[in-house]
Amino acid sequence: SGIKGFRNVYGKLEVEFKNDAQATRILELVRYANVHTQKPLTDGELRFIAQYPEQAKKIMTVSP
Repeated sequence: SGIKGFRNVYGKLEVEFKNDAQATRILELVRYANVHTQKPLTDGELRFIAQYPEQAKKIMTVSP
């Protein structure tokens, strides 16, 4: 499934999640970020999203 591959990518970055709910939440943010940037995310961006999910969410929030 998508979450398994996602955990594998983050495992290579030495980032672990407490549980599936946390991993799913971060995966959703990563998907939004990928659409937002229109290019693959860097290791640093992936780590930032995992470490600071609320800040990442605010950065990606688009308001008219």
